[in-house]
Amino acid sequence: MASYMTVEQADRLVSELFISSDNEYKVWNALEQNDKQVLLNRASSKLIGENHFLWHGKKVESTQELDFPRLYKGKVIEFDKLMMIGLLNMLLREEIDKSSEYSDVRKEGIKKFSDGGGMSIEFSDNVITSATSGNSNSGLGGVNGVPYDIFKQYFIDKSFIV
Repeated sequence: MASYMTVEQADRLVSELFISSDNEYKVWNALEQNDKQVLLNRASSKLIGENHFLWHGKKVESTQELDFPRLYKGKVIEFDKLMMIGLLNMLLREEIDKSSEYSDVRKEGIKKFSDGGGMSIEFSDNVITSATSGNSNSGLGGVNGVPYDIFKQYFIDKSFIV
């Protein structure tokens, strides 16, 4: 299985983005190297168009396993640093959510809840698929666990399969 980033790239990003007291930093650094690679592979597989998304353009090579790089309007779109941050954020949120209070809520069979003040969370399978804080600029929104705001510029219109 292929991944959009290496463990070394992910290690560097975690060190750049988080401080040692952040849950994301703790979760990532507690993982074994092989576990990190497995999580990167899983997260990368969620971004394969046939599973969830319709991307602009086409694969650069028809035989490439992943959907990026892509050729769109005569330009090659690489899986860039912002997309790597989105991928890393997606997998870290899932790992943190597994051990959080949300895990208990999911076990009770609750699929969606709201606090009445604008905060709401929806679950599908074992991940949070949508979260809002009442502030539309919060950046919490996601589809199938994928941070929509980061990847939306690469979608055909608002095309995704849920």
